[in-house]
Amino acid sequence: MVRTEPHGQDTRTGRCVIPLSEVTPADQTQVGAKAYNCARLLQAGFRVPDGFVVRVSEGPSVTEAALAPFLDAFPPSARFAVRSSGADEDSVGHSFAGI
Repeated sequence: MVRTEPHGQDTRTGRCVIPLSEVTPADQTQVGAKAYNCARLLQAGFRVPDGFVVRVSEGPSVTEAALAPFLDAFPPSARFAVRSSGADEDSVGHSFAGI
């Protein structure tokens, strides 16, 4: 299902983009707290919009080919919300929301 490029692949999974439905506790440091918690809520059955996350180590180097399987699953008229934040933006000790 997921095509990836050799550059920057996750040595554990070989993926640079992970669907929220497949995020595991082992992914937390690579997806960040917000994406991880959204994934947990989605997997627990809460009403959370489905999505995917680009691993922290990929950042701007993720390729169109890596995103294509996810984006191609939607009709051309689909609209998306994009959430961009630092992996360490929120933690038990601090939050930068609204700054």
